[in-house]
Amino acid sequence: MAILSKGSPTRPFAVRIAILAASLALAGPSALAEEGGASPAECKVALPQIALPRPCDELWVVSCRGLGCAPSEEAAQRMQYWRYRPNRWASSDRGAFLASPDELTTSFFVVGNDYTHAETIETGWFAYCRLIRQAPESAPLRFVIWSWPSDRIPGRRLTDAKIKLGRTPAAAFYMAWLADRLPDETPISMSGSSFGARIITGSLELLAGGRLAGYQLAARADRRPRHVNAVLMGAAIDNDDLWPGQPFGRSLSQVNQMLVFVNSSDRALKFYRYLFGRRSGLRAIGTTGAVSTYRLGGEADKIVSREVGAYVGPEHGAKPFFESPAVVRMMQPYLLDPPAESAVIEASR
Repeated sequence: MAILSKGSPTRPFAVRIAILAASLALAGPSALAEEGGASPAECKVALPQIALPRPCDELWVVSCRGLGCAPSEEAAQRMQYWRYRPNRWASSDRGAFLASPDELTTSFFVVGNDYTHAETIETGWFAYCRLIRQAPESAPLRFVIWSWPSDRIPGRRLTDAKIKLGRTPAAAFYMAWLADRLPDETPISMSGSSFGARIITGSLELLAGGRLAGYQLAARADRRPRHVNAVLMGAAIDNDDLWPGQPFGRSLSQVNQMLVFVNSSDRALKFYRYLFGRRSGLRAIGTTGAVSTYRLGGEADKIVSREVGAYVGPEHGAKPFFESPAVVRMMQPYLLDPPAESAVIEASR
């Protein structure tokens, strides 16, 4: 039973090895030892000559790994940051991250379950390159690969998935905490697959002043609503979770437009209900889309659903979506050109 685990890699082997080598150089001795990777010296030798497709862009990795499942302001201060430079990942900090121009579009990308730190970076790099390759003239972009503790846990897959489900509120808290510190005029987009989509909707819920698993951002008198463009791929949230009173019932107040990709043939999401008990009957929004949207009132117009099963097939995870040029074209207006204020994306309707 494959429950919410990513599909098998499809990139050419040589390309995957090159990107993984660069990714492992970022991880550091402790992370490499934990994941069974090469030593830093070996990574230095293997490190390929890779440059960003567009020099105007910034590519970042932000990690909340190792911070525990009880998030706090103090723990958030210990998140790790790296920025990609030619041929290397350079260790950085929150100050440098926030020092980027206020108007620079910031796009967060979040993977789902069963990704090591290195695989998270490889998948994020792939997503970034696919987005940019089809839109070379788009505005400069800060692409943020979000790394959270989703490594495969030995044993039953259902047990593994339930543990990761329990980790998503903490990851959402840390993402919301960082996004809350971006200037109000910074355009923000977010994309995520599987549990990554759950982290995105959770962070939006927190930005709206809501609670998630008992956690909440510190109150701020000057906090203004955001106008985030969100893209959910194979989303592992209930198909009614966006209703008022539900776990992510406030999230749409922080959204400009939300693109929900629906794939009724997603093999992993067919087992989604087992996360909550054999008799739960719950279905994921990634297989059905949002249901009874009349309950959302005026917020319903913010949701755009697209059936993409014919493009991505039955595999679960982010890569099948970014491997399809047609699907990438659908998400580009949302991710590459989000507004600082509310605006309808006419091209996607």
